[in-house]
Amino acid sequence: MTRMVRIIFLVAVIVGTAFAQNTDWRSWPVRIFTPRPYDVLHYRIEMRFDHPRKQFFGVTTITLLPVGESLSSCTFDAEVLEVQSATSSDGRPLAFTQRPGSVTVHFPREISPAETVQVTIRYEGKQIEIDPERWGVSNNYHLGIEFFDSTAAHPALISALSFPTGARHFFPCNDHPADKATQEMIIEVPAGWKALSNGTLLDVRPSASGGSVYHWYLRQPHSTYLSQLAAGPYVVLRDSLGSLPLSFWVYPRDIADAPRSFNRTREMITFFEGVYGVKYPWDKYDQITVPGIGGGAEATTATNLSQNTIHDKRAEQDFPSHWLVAHELAHQWWGNFVTLKDWGHTWINESFATYSEYLYSAWSLGDDEGALNLHEKRQAYFREARTKYRRPIVLDRWQFPNQNFDSHTYPKGANVLHMLRMEIGEEAFSAFLKAVLTKHAYGSATTDDLLRRAEQAAGRSLEWFFDQWLRKPGHPVLNVSWRWDEAGQSVFLRVEQKQDTSDGTSIFTFPVFVGLTTATGHSVAQIRVTRASEEFRLPSPERPILVEFDEPHIILAEVSFPRSSGELILQLERGNALSRILAAQELAPLSDDPVVDAVLRKASREDTFWGTRRAAINALSARSASVEEFLKDRIGDPSSKVRAAVVRKLSSLKSPRLVSFLIERFDEESSYVVQAELVRAIANIAHPAVKPFLVKASQLNSHRDLVREAALQGLKDLTE
Repeated sequence: MTRMVRIIFLVAVIVGTAFAQNTDWRSWPVRIFTPRPYDVLHYRIEMRFDHPRKQFFGVTTITLLPVGESLSSCTFDAEVLEVQSATSSDGRPLAFTQRPGSVTVHFPREISPAETVQVTIRYEGKQIEIDPERWGVSNNYHLGIEFFDSTAAHPALISALSFPTGARHFFPCNDHPADKATQEMIIEVPAGWKALSNGTLLDVRPSASGGSVYHWYLRQPHSTYLSQLAAGPYVVLRDSLGSLPLSFWVYPRDIADAPRSFNRTREMITFFEGVYGVKYPWDKYDQITVPGIGGGAEATTATNLSQNTIHDKRAEQDFPSHWLVAHELAHQWWGNFVTLKDWGHTWINESFATYSEYLYSAWSLGDDEGALNLHEKRQAYFREARTKYRRPIVLDRWQFPNQNFDSHTYPKGANVLHMLRMEIGEEAFSAFLKAVLTKHAYGSATTDDLLRRAEQAAGRSLEWFFDQWLRKPGHPVLNVSWRWDEAGQSVFLRVEQKQDTSDGTSIFTFPVFVGLTTATGHSVAQIRVTRASEEFRLPSPERPILVEFDEPHIILAEVSFPRSSGELILQLERGNALSRILAAQELAPLSDDPVVDAVLRKASREDTFWGTRRAAINALSARSASVEEFLKDRIGDPSSKVRAAVVRKLSSLKSPRLVSFLIERFDEESSYVVQAELVRAIANIAHPAVKPFLVKASQLNSHRDLVREAALQGLKDLTE
């Protein structure tokens, strides 16, 4: 039996209607970058700490060169720093004026553009709570130095967050990404501690207080927001890639588990060198785990990673570190080696690093995983576009720099790069990546710079591509339909762009591959959409039994495409991995149909890709016959992601008969995530036998405390 079902790909909204916009980015102030009249050449930063009092003491020597005009004074960014003195290179005192957020040093005479000048500033500071409204950050967010007391999760330690405006919170500087300088950091730490910073470790010597002094030197220029400082009782695990030193700084308790998170680093460096066409551009690479961050924060030659990235063997199936390690490693090229000129060009950092996640995923785990990775990134952008705003990726408006770091910059930008790769071809795209990195090495770049490199690689104008995808907001919202012309042996495909263009969103131009499956074969036709409404004629010797729009899933678009259940079943049976996942999702409204139920069950048992099996489980109707027994059988799937979906579906049945089965399964389950889902399912059934189980589960340890938190929430729900 075949029925018609109208499916809207990707989002459950009516195509063409306005999205809810909760943030008006047009009200943000316009930012015009005005460089300061000097270029910092080098920072020498000396730091010591009083951990119990959460104080720090610093001496920063800044070597700079006037640019374009003589200088009688220099102003540096300086937050939470109490400046005590300023001196010249010969030790003579210099007058200074300190205001909130800055310190201005006055010279006894004008310094000409031909002269190099050196200023030494002595200061002290302490950890303070950051005003969220002033800096545009969440509560309990720290910029600059943070002192961590010893807890069950980590030892006492010190870590600095320099991104995006944190450097000025622990040393005076020109805290803007466009001013790049070499750097050395001399860090005094207590006995038993080690200290990490950027560059090469020149020396470790005893301090007068009985501790140690670490002297790090970065010989290539970088931006202040990439400055690294971390210290504590770390254990350093060492590795290498040829002559390149690699080190992993972890807490003593994590020695055994740390290799699980970092053991692909060498492979990733080699992979990215091949993709980018440029060797790793620094003298070493360190990765260090710290508290207080959720993912990672790149720094030149030394990446900060959340302490939660370290995990035991059981957690590997659900919490692999490779995507995070790959993203932050990619920044050593995209962001650190070539840096955004100003915060509005954040995509130069984050879109490329996020796309690199996809590239590594597809290479290391296979094309199916890669396709799902990119699809999930599209969904993240669409969620933000629906609920928050649609803004241009490249924007000269912001209240705070970190407003540029959102789902437009990360996942949307990654998908834009994927479409650029399709538009200009593999060879030109590789040439584009290499040209950006080589022509802007150790410098900064703008979107216009990247446009020029892309056009040179492609040999044609790409102004239109950058304009519609990067400089303007939004994305295509499409109505697609097809009809068969038997006399002309052709498929006529109609494509209508329904996006709201009142906010500056384009009528887009883009190529699309259309898959045509007939009873005797499969072919792919390429069309180029250029107008708001147009129809394309696709020759076909016989009527297709399945038409797929954007079969390789490249275009960043929301698509409404009515197809019959018969077409969707064929797509589920014959399509590529992502096509099968989408077909299962689209069949969900018809899952009460016995024919649809049968094909979903078959896919959940037999499909070779876990993503399709999970989608098929999610699409099953809880009302279908024998679904409980079928799901109990599928709870043994080899993928923890599928098993978690099975448990969630079983939970929706609310059957008391399941309590003993789920409790028994809990003891057999190897995944913390699935165990947490089992706890929630058991609590959801609210059977008399549930409470003792929840009490027991609340005492268990698991990665990120998943099981305990699920059990405690279940106990709370039972008492309310």
